[in-house]
Amino acid sequence: MAITRRLHPEAISDLSGRIANLVARHDTAVSTSGPPELAESFAVHLLSPGGVKGAARRGRSLARVIRTSGRWHHQIYIGGKPVGFARSEEPGRAHSDWSVNSVFVSDLAAKIEAAVQRIDAERPDDKTEVRLVDFPAHHMHLFMIESPGTSAKGKKPGKNEVFVIGSPFSAPGLEEGRFYSERKFLRAILAKPLIRGLIHKPAASRRKSKAGR
Repeated sequence: MAITRRLHPEAISDLSGRIANLVARHDTAVSTSGPPELAESFAVHLLSPGGVKGAARRGRSLARVIRTSGRWHHQIYIGGKPVGFARSEEPGRAHSDWSVNSVFVSDLAAKIEAAVQRIDAERPDDKTEVRLVDFPAHHMHLFMIESPGTSAKGKKPGKNEVFVIGSPFSAPGLEEGRFYSERKFLRAILAKPLIRGLIHKPAASRRKSKAGR
């Protein structure tokens, strides 16, 4: 079974109560189906476009360019089935205790459960490290799978793998529910433009722009 960073039992107990209260207060449809249970928790890491380009340019592993976020992802089950997830922040400078800042009803929970089962079944080495990664620039969720034997400097990027949990792409190398070598994932994602939101231009700016014509 792959390894990942784990929460202290006291933190799990505290977060379970906080998340159950939030679900009960804000999602009647889910809360009436049964009591929510806190299942797996994963520290959330972040991958940026700059990190991807740096890994490709320097021949480094993606495992060496992801960054910790200080946030955690918590799987929420009801009736033994994944129905959503919560996100929390670790105690730190902003607050001295755990802070649950969001709860979602989402199929991402089921996708993560399926990914965990696949990794445990197909990558059973108990020295393999798995980290949950958000890639906001491409609206992707990944598991970074770091195999034993990778050099300390993070060379040999083809040694490790990426499991794509959720993805808006259907191109080879980026399809969700599949394992890819880091090399294949890097080649595929570098070929994709960043997903950008709409930029709202204030009315005053538009009027000024017309006046200057």
